[in-house]
Amino acid sequence: MSDRVDFYFRQRVTEAELDLAFALLEKADRDLAADLGIYGIVSGAVPAPHSPVPDLTVDLTAPARAYDNLGQRMFFGTGQTVDCAVDLVGIPTDVATAGNERWLGIFLRFKRQLSDPRTDGNSQQVFFRRDESFELVVRQAPEGPSGAAPKPALQADELLLCDVLRRPGQTQILATDLDTSRRQAFIFAQGSSVAVATGTWSILDPLGATVQAALDEVDAELREHFTATGRRHSANAIDFTPHGFVGASNVQAALNELVDDLGSGAAGSSGATRVSADAAAGAPHALPAGSVKAQLTQLLGFLNAHVGATSGAHNASAIATLAHSFLSGANVQSQLQELVSALVSVSNPSGASRIGVVDVGGQLNAIHVEGALAELASAFSGDHFRINEANSGQHKTIRQPVQSGTKALLWDARGTGGAAGRFRVIADTDSIWLTMNASWNGSAWARDNTAYYSGALRLSRLEFELLQDSNNTQTFTNWQRRWRLPMSSALNSSFEMVGEVSEVGRLGTAWSNSHTASRSIAAGGSVTFRNRFPTTPSSITLSTNYFTVDNALPSIVAATRDGFGFYGYRTLTSGQWAFWMGTYTATA
Repeated sequence: MSDRVDFYFRQRVTEAELDLAFALLEKADRDLAADLGIYGIVSGAVPAPHSPVPDLTVDLTAPARAYDNLGQRMFFGTGQTVDCAVDLVGIPTDVATAGNERWLGIFLRFKRQLSDPRTDGNSQQVFFRRDESFELVVRQAPEGPSGAAPKPALQADELLLCDVLRRPGQTQILATDLDTSRRQAFIFAQGSSVAVATGTWSILDPLGATVQAALDEVDAELREHFTATGRRHSANAIDFTPHGFVGASNVQAALNELVDDLGSGAAGSSGATRVSADAAAGAPHALPAGSVKAQLTQLLGFLNAHVGATSGAHNASAIATLAHSFLSGANVQSQLQELVSALVSVSNPSGASRIGVVDVGGQLNAIHVEGALAELASAFSGDHFRINEANSGQHKTIRQPVQSGTKALLWDARGTGGAAGRFRVIADTDSIWLTMNASWNGSAWARDNTAYYSGALRLSRLEFELLQDSNNTQTFTNWQRRWRLPMSSALNSSFEMVGEVSEVGRLGTAWSNSHTASRSIAAGGSVTFRNRFPTTPSSITLSTNYFTVDNALPSIVAATRDGFGFYGYRTLTSGQWAFWMGTYTATA
């Protein structure tokens, strides 16, 4: 049953000895479970999205029972909720990269629940109760590309309940995110551990004398039978109940008899006499129900009667017709001749006037080919030079219909074929875009060649804009630099810039002391930017080009998107002058 200790008379039993006795009993209990193969999740602990509103937790059903590899029993009697937002050491499980995913594993492991604290003889606190308990652990694997991310490794002393899939920006764990394919569920007995006796078997020949090997052999035999690669029935081994004119008792003989009877050409018992046919209505002749042989005989009689009426096939002149439209002949021959003459006629009425048209595009009014050709020639001459004019065939005007999408391509020219010299004219509801090395793909601008910059000119009823992009990305939604002239605005004297903006300009000031003694003199001025910045510049720096007396830089004040003010002080003697000239650099 277990290892034992033998307490003896007048033995002073120590704490360790008493603990050893119980530990040996506990070890025997667990060894029994391990030896019998009792391992895995016996019942319960089934994962489901959190209820009633899913979030980043997973609910586990109860009661739950499980045994680990060491035979240690785990049990919980009420449902558990597992937080999957962090792992067992508190690290967040979020997926940081778009297009990636991460797998988590929820594991169950054995632990002791300590309770009933007491003070021992050494005045130390000990826990008298050490009950069997459990712990739920979340482990995370590295994130990886969608569909190729690895799953957490299985743990020797833990049981996997389920795998959980995390994605970027995820706020809820749903049923589709839970994977129980690797769940370490309890299996009472492996088929490879149950023996069978094969000595009397005549068909099955398993590789081993176990249930698993026998089932594998049965599966192989059935697979060969159902896929017709082996163990096929012979047709003469399949019973057949005699029916109709087939009197054989098995499939092979029945097929042979059927083929022979249908292929027979014997008088009075040919194959055609054995195949039935239903009635066929018709006028002036009809076929009654019967056999194929009977109907063929009757058809042959009809055909002989028809062909025998003349020397052979009908002449077209022998087939009467009624007058119709412009055809007046009394037989097929004369009407065909009239039709050919009418179709090749170039007089009035012409052959083209005899052929009708259907206006499938809704653009023609003509009802015959002659009128349609006249309309097409008229429409062509409206926008083109005719053949009898100079520049024949060339466009006078190019007209285009309304096109779909947010931006429509009107003109696409490749110039001399340069890699970045492709020129396009694009229109939307408000603007005309003239672009180089850029096209509209429906949602963004696409560069023809990423080794070159892109540029554009936009014209609208309200404004004029120059655009440039030098990021060399394949697509972009916003142009890197934009110079906009708001023509319809009340303020329309300068370009407004958007994107990367940096301007360099000149400024200067002078001081003069008209007093009879030294004085601190103030002077200043303002600068107007050549173009309007999108917002007040993020930085304005000054540098000196020329100065007298003092090189102190002026102070900047009241900066806006249109310019800035500056001022400075100089201490000058009586009648003294001072100058400062410099350069400003303003960056958006």
